[in-house]
Amino acid sequence: MVMLAIALADSDSGTRLLILDEATASLPVKDADRFLAAVEVAASHGVGVLLVTHRFQEVFAIAQTVTALRDGRVVLDSAVGDVTHEKLVDEIVGPQHHRSQRPATSKATNGAVGEASRFVPPRRAPGRKDDVVLEVDRLGGTVVDELSFSIRAGELLGITGIGGSGAEEVGALVAGVARRRSGEVVVDGVAIPPTAGPREAIAAGMAYVPADRLRDGGIGSLSARDNVALPAFDRYWRRRDDERRDVAEVVRAFNVRPPDASRLFNTFSGGNQQKLIVGKWALTRPKLFVLDDPTAGVDPGAREDLYDVLRTLIESGTAILLISPEPEQLARLAMRVLVLRAGRVGAELHGDELTVESISDASVRS
Repeated sequence: MVMLAIALADSDSGTRLLILDEATASLPVKDADRFLAAVEVAASHGVGVLLVTHRFQEVFAIAQTVTALRDGRVVLDSAVGDVTHEKLVDEIVGPQHHRSQRPATSKATNGAVGEASRFVPPRRAPGRKDDVVLEVDRLGGTVVDELSFSIRAGELLGITGIGGSGAEEVGALVAGVARRRSGEVVVDGVAIPPTAGPREAIAAGMAYVPADRLRDGGIGSLSARDNVALPAFDRYWRRRDDERRDVAEVVRAFNVRPPDASRLFNTFSGGNQQKLIVGKWALTRPKLFVLDDPTAGVDPGAREDLYDVLRTLIESGTAILLISPEPEQLARLAMRVLVLRAGRVGAELHGDELTVESISDASVRS
């Protein structure tokens, strides 16, 4: 938000062109709307604005013209008023990949949906009396305060909130990436000590996909193969054939483009970087997946691929904690949604309450 404020302040001092490259990707929708309203004011004063975004609602809300790219080529250049949402999706991802032709429950579709067995968690221990995979009790962090919830096998729980609500720190606290100041985290019956870090969380069966994929999720100067193999490096020691087989399986199942595992990680698009990150952790067959804003800056086609993966993991019994600022994403995927305000649960939505409107209203309600 500070960087965006600086850009807008500069536009008052003679700037003629303002380029916004996924500038709102990490913002909750309400914060993004406020910023884009200010951008419209700048445009009305004569500043040209080039808005690069994967949030279609932004295109239809403030843009006059839209240019769509696919595989590096312009496939659409039109006035916004002459384009529908469906047309824009078809042009960007290609008609053959449109969601209407890829049913969420179909096992015949491409990718991980048809290859779930390699990424599903191991059988649960016999004799367990319940199927709770994650229990969080009175969790405390910088903003998060006395937060308690649980997730069962095969359930996707969404957590959201406006900027500063604490939602953005929940994933790191649960995964041991950020030190919690209070509370308990139990994964499949195994308590994670407050002093534990990611190593202990991984050993307990947890996988964490951070919001900043280049800084925290992958190593840009290494190849895709090395990035995918890192979580299981000891397993591949002197077993290069096993490593090549597993990496190739991730590239194929997660529809990574281009399908070249020897390429450097930082040369892939944001969406394909995210597929590789989710894929490398899926290879560990986690009981719990914690995903922090996994589709920020990801193109529509890659989003649908990731959604397919998440649905497959849910069907296989994986528990998923999804932290997202996007109500539309939560309405599509979540079984329950916790809306945080000032670090605490302000609302819990489920069933018919899981609509974009209800999630948005609950997020901004005081």
